[in-house]
Amino acid sequence: MVITVLLLAGVIGWFSSSPLFWILAWPGTAIHELMHWTIGLVTFGKPISINIMPSPPGDGDRVLGSVEFANVGWWNALPIGLAPLLAFPLALGFASTLQFDWSLTSILCTWIIASVISQCWPSPGDWQIAFSKPAGVLVWVGLVYYMFQ
Repeated sequence: MVITVLLLAGVIGWFSSSPLFWILAWPGTAIHELMHWTIGLVTFGKPISINIMPSPPGDGDRVLGSVEFANVGWWNALPIGLAPLLAFPLALGFASTLQFDWSLTSILCTWIIASVISQCWPSPGDWQIAFSKPAGVLVWVGLVYYMFQ
């Protein structure tokens, strides 16, 4: 089932320039933004607002969702920016428990998990936030190095 979900996540990505993409990607977008919000809350980033609805099409890139924070500092910028990556192992864990049988529930669960996987990569703006505080990046890299030494 994991292979099926990963393939479907790739198919969802192929639709990125289609209006259908926003529908296919919505569950993943919601989880993506909720991961930012949750990690922001846990790391004292003080989330102010969350938006899980895509912006109307305009001149620039369409924004699928966003979270605004009041307190992004050196200690929490990296975890807040990279928070959606945490959804990947969680989604794979759920995918490994699925038994696909063509029922509506099974189809919906497969789509939702594939959507989450397709949207768990941080956006360019997320990467900017994650690496906006070089001191924090050094501290987090040092911490991870120390833990796995």
